[in-house]
Amino acid sequence: LHVNAGAVSAPGAWVSNLANFVVPGPAQLLAPRSPVATSQPVGDPMEWNAYLGIPLLAILATVLIRCWRGERLVRFLGMTMAVFIVLSLGQLLWLTAQTPTSITLPAAIFIGVPLLENILWSRVAIIVDLLAAVLLAFYLSQARGGRPLIPGSLHRPLVLALVLSLLPLFPYPRV
Repeated sequence: LHVNAGAVSAPGAWVSNLANFVVPGPAQLLAPRSPVATSQPVGDPMEWNAYLGIPLLAILATVLIRCWRGERLVRFLGMTMAVFIVLSLGQLLWLTAQTPTSITLPAAIFIGVPLLENILWSRVAIIVDLLAAVLLAFYLSQARGGRPLIPGSLHRPLVLALVLSLLPLFPYPRV
């Protein structure tokens, strides 16, 4: 395959949508068994990697709200995560795979730019996962250090829900 100019895939083919962040994808154990809002019209199901889940989003929100003023690292990670979340959404905002909007996002500036127009925006969500892992580690270190960010009666059920929401299918699906 030789490409002289233009995008290899259509804009919007490999992007995250807002539902991807909260609805488990096909690789999660607790994913819905019927097609849901996370299924993309184009692309490989294993590329739907923006899932964080409600328990992790609750922990991230707790860390960001409670530690924003006092921790520069938390501010940096939060702002960086926001940038990469927006980039993972691609050129246009999609609420679900079947619900596009006409809202143009910052990634649209790369349309027509050689090489950069071929970025698979859904893969940018992997960086979001890394940043979320660092914020989760910060949350757990605060709890272990005797400075929990939420009451102890909520901490354990929330962490249990987090673990359950992130469990993968076994055996892991192959493409």
